[in-house]
Amino acid sequence: MDFSVNYQNRIFGLDALRALCMLFVINGHFYWMFENTPMEGFPWFYFDRVFIFFVLGGYFFGLSLIKKIDRNNYKLSLKDAFLMIGKRVFRIIPTYFLVLIINVIFVYFGITNGDIKQFGIKFFFLLQNFASPFYDFFWESWTICVQEWGHILLLISVFLIIKFVPNKKAILAAIILLLIVSFIYRLYRSQTLVNEYNWDDFFWWDVNYRKIALARFDNVILGILAAFVNYYFPKYWKKIAIPAFIVGVAVFVLNSFITKNYNEPYTQVYYFTVCSIAAVCLLPLATSIKQYKTFVGKVLTYLSIISLPLYLVNLSLVSGVMAKQCPVTSFSDSLFKYAIGFIAVIVVASFIYFFFEKPILNYRNKLIQDKYDKTN
Repeated sequence: MDFSVNYQNRIFGLDALRALCMLFVINGHFYWMFENTPMEGFPWFYFDRVFIFFVLGGYFFGLSLIKKIDRNNYKLSLKDAFLMIGKRVFRIIPTYFLVLIINVIFVYFGITNGDIKQFGIKFFFLLQNFASPFYDFFWESWTICVQEWGHILLLISVFLIIKFVPNKKAILAAIILLLIVSFIYRLYRSQTLVNEYNWDDFFWWDVNYRKIALARFDNVILGILAAFVNYYFPKYWKKIAIPAFIVGVAVFVLNSFITKNYNEPYTQVYYFTVCSIAAVCLLPLATSIKQYKTFVGKVLTYLSIISLPLYLVNLSLVSGVMAKQCPVTSFSDSLFKYAIGFIAVIVVASFIYFFFEKPILNYRNKLIQDKYDKTN
């Protein structure tokens, strides 16, 4: 068993962004431990970290796709498209399926909270929140659906358009098309669902807007647009790094402290575009920070490397189990269990990474990566 971790050929700024967002995710899923204590609401502002996850995922996928198309003289064969999908499947789906099955077992036997009736075949095809809401089972899987459908739809669009426009305009056209489609769909939901729910309630806004793949995949596409700008206009990308970062942080801070009205167009439609653009603004500076020189930097890079299992296990398989099996009894108990919970998430995620995810990735590299590289 290979327990080594490859820290080479990575961009620390992007790793740090992903790792810090992951820490916010875990903290957010442990919020219940601090209810009715002096730490309630910690860190006392709302930061929707998934915007950065979506944009980062889109950026990496987009950069890989753009490089391949550019090197192939703006041709994308069906074989190349399937190889790219194959890479994504081996990267995400095995770990997702593993945690999905564990969730089914834990919910069925009452080890963690959830409604087993919500589970169905749609989870195996990433359709649980494609165009309709789901809840009360494997909540965190919603982001996988948004991310992967964003990649698939972009790949299909480019594959079709580039046959008629064999240059970089095909990529840009596909990006613009999908941005428009997702935005219009979100606007459509805002108009058609206006009388169906109590929109003063965060929960219904969350499951009907924030967690619907068709209404959110434009967040991923904006990350692909960032990759397009970086690849074709690198000087401009470097030039805007600091001012763009300041704007991105400012937008996130403002949105964190603004009281949201869940019944207004901004919160249902425009909020998702604004914050995704803010996340994109963080990337130019992040991509310029190539290396780390401290132990903290190494820790953040490690957390980024194991971020997939970290994300998939922290809510249902750790926080959910602790909430049901060992509820908090006092303030000191909440602090203790908060620390134990964080450690448990990292230990479980590391176990899955080294004993499951990494061996599969190594197999993928032998089976698919070599063929993928030969087509470049």
